Amino acid sequence: MTPVLPTVIVDDEPPARERLATLLAAHPNVKVVGEAGDVETAREVCVREAPDLVLLDIHLPRASGFDLVPMLYGSPAIIFVTAYDH
Repeated sequence: MTPVLPTVIVDDEPPARERLATLLAAHPNVKVVGEAGDVETAREVCVREAPDLVLLDIHLPRASGFDLVPMLYGSPAIIFVTAYDH
């Protein structure tokens, strides 16, 4: 049996979170265990869920996705997602 990869999606745009969750649903070994639209909520979700993977937007309200990285425990893999080309 393939292990399940608990994943948290962090993006300030609900349609972007929904699209990422839809794309991930095609992968039975990935389970979205939480979502957040800002760094503080993302920190809370990550503490509670201890994900192995975080899909992380860079441009978030009041803080950057980069600000979340040192707050994460357990060294989850991080994939940065952004709509910007710079």
